[in-house]
Amino acid sequence: HGAMEEGDWLVVGASHRQDKDTELRRFHQRMVERLNQEAGANLDLGRWGSGSSLSRDGSRVHTYLESRVDQEVMVDGLGLSLWFKKGERIDTGHKALWSDDAVAAALEDAGFHRDVVFEDEEEGVAVHLARR
Repeated sequence: HGAMEEGDWLVVGASHRQDKDTELRRFHQRMVERLNQEAGANLDLGRWGSGSSLSRDGSRVHTYLESRVDQEVMVDGLGLSLWFKKGERIDTGHKALWSDDAVAAALEDAGFHRDVVFEDEEEGVAVHLARR
């Protein structure tokens, strides 16, 4: 806020829904590919299920991989040998879900006025344009 001048725009993207299963699966696929390539891991996504859960108040999404079998995962780049039992999870992320009112309140608290909202209900996202 302090570095912005009068009339400057702030663009804020916000998600207000849980990702679709296919989106979550693609996210996990990219994550596993990078871990295997860059850290020398041997994660086989076919041995893991993608999952997510919503917080009790509905404001956050927790994502994870859940082992479908007892298995050993090697991460050669870190010298690790990790054992997972069937049902054990790897935490892969947490994401806040924002209602339009919550975004407006946060912007106002930071000294901004929201002028425009572009919302895509089907995708569950919105872009907010605000001014100082």
